[in-house]
Amino acid sequence: MLKLGKKISYISIFWFFFYFLIFGLLLNNSFSYLDPDLGWHLKVGEEIVNLKGVPHINNYNYTFAGDWVDHEWLVNLVSYKIFDSFGYISLSIFFALIIVVSLILLNLFIRRYFKKAPEALIAIIQIFGLAASFPHFGVRMQEFSFLFFILELIIIENFLRDRIYKSLFWFLPLFYIWANIHGSFVFGLGILFIFLIVKLLERVVLNTKIKKYFDFNNLISNYNLKIFSLFILGSILVTLITLYGLNLYSFLVSYSNAFYLQVISEWLPQSAFPFNYYQLVYLSFSAAIIVIAYYNLKREELKKINFWHFCLFILLFVAAFKSRRNFPLFFVSSFILLIPLIYSIFEIEKIKTIILRKELKYFLLFAMTITIISNFATLETNNNPFNSYCNDYPCGAVNFLKKESKYNNLNIFNEYNWGGYLIWTHPERKLFIDGRLPQVGYKGHTFIEEYFEFLQKDSGFQNKLDEYDIDLVLLKNNDYQIKARRWEKFLFLLDEQNLNIPHYLRRYLESSPLWEKIYGDEVASVYLRVK
Repeated sequence: MLKLGKKISYISIFWFFFYFLIFGLLLNNSFSYLDPDLGWHLKVGEEIVNLKGVPHINNYNYTFAGDWVDHEWLVNLVSYKIFDSFGYISLSIFFALIIVVSLILLNLFIRRYFKKAPEALIAIIQIFGLAASFPHFGVRMQEFSFLFFILELIIIENFLRDRIYKSLFWFLPLFYIWANIHGSFVFGLGILFIFLIVKLLERVVLNTKIKKYFDFNNLISNYNLKIFSLFILGSILVTLITLYGLNLYSFLVSYSNAFYLQVISEWLPQSAFPFNYYQLVYLSFSAAIIVIAYYNLKREELKKINFWHFCLFILLFVAAFKSRRNFPLFFVSSFILLIPLIYSIFEIEKIKTIILRKELKYFLLFAMTITIISNFATLETNNNPFNSYCNDYPCGAVNFLKKESKYNNLNIFNEYNWGGYLIWTHPERKLFIDGRLPQVGYKGHTFIEEYFEFLQKDSGFQNKLDEYDIDLVLLKNNDYQIKARRWEKFLFLLDEQNLNIPHYLRRYLESSPLWEKIYGDEVASVYLRVK
């Protein structure tokens, strides 16, 4: 017979419903768009299965045909196996669960680090941060960076709390797996060095006037600093015994060129229009809490700021403002700093909290249940995304090119954002460019800079096309239009004419007698060189 155990607490039920709600929101976000890079991720995963090893030669471009390192090979392999066996729905569930698990870990982390953390405050900040991070979540390989960064901070915090160096051994499997899954492992290694620097800097700050603002209860000895340094070295060494070895770091050289920060949408700074208002509000809110804390820290009873968490917050605040892609990592660092500060600043422990009546508790659960049901009822799933987002991708043009085999051997110039899609849907054709190698060195600059030379107003279009012996061009049929609201135009002095740059290459092809349009629909056009 089954024996009934303890009653399940209201808080446990609340968190179950809360994370189930988040799971549904993540799925909805996942099916709302198709990541431009998914196609090449899956195709590379398939290549790994066929080769029974990691790829070293770039077989997808007729332009850059040198060696390349797939620093995401393991997640590409796993994603392909899931997609091939169970379809896109299962793949979306897999990536949604990564974020749910990450948020649960973040919840457990803050409640262990700061035991007074109110559940309501945790839930509100997580929903806020999740909404701001949605553009970077979905079926995205970078989600593992979010998870691994949280795990890294948990290991560091355990070491600070217990002073037991054995907990640092977890860095070794963490960074070995991370190095096989995503190139952001380098960011993780950088955090280890920053932690070491911050702990040395604490000793300097202790002798200054600003020491009164910070909590220095977690000072560590020289011996522990040396131990931590050894584990940094060990973490680096385990990344060198991956299948790529030292070549795994080769991609870092290209990131000295910051051109990609100006042209790839998710890498743009927060100051670029159109703005991500959720992220801007979250960043502003976080900065406001720090300012309020500064003016309130004279009160002795107020909890001081953890110096390590503060330095991490500042570092990632700047990184998130410089590039939107860094926002999810900032969300993690801000979460562990803001919860204790908000609790302390607003004296939540002194507020006579109105305990929810039983009826109101049930109403909250009922409201979440209705929201969950509504979310799943309106969820539009699909198991073949490459035929389901034809308003954004050239489905018709690809079908046309597949049928017209006489064009198979012609070099094609393609839109950058369509490269990954084409690699999966039309793998027989080598492309000009795709999302794998925008930063690789090419002809004295980066590959993506070479691509943009075709799109400049004063570009010698025909000379560039002749340079690569290009006979086919696949372009968007309409210019991407950035539209500002009236209040945005007034408040930010925006001029839509300056926001929208015409597609000069398409204009040239439309007017040139050397080219003819052989296919066109609402999304894409195909141009052929007239012989």
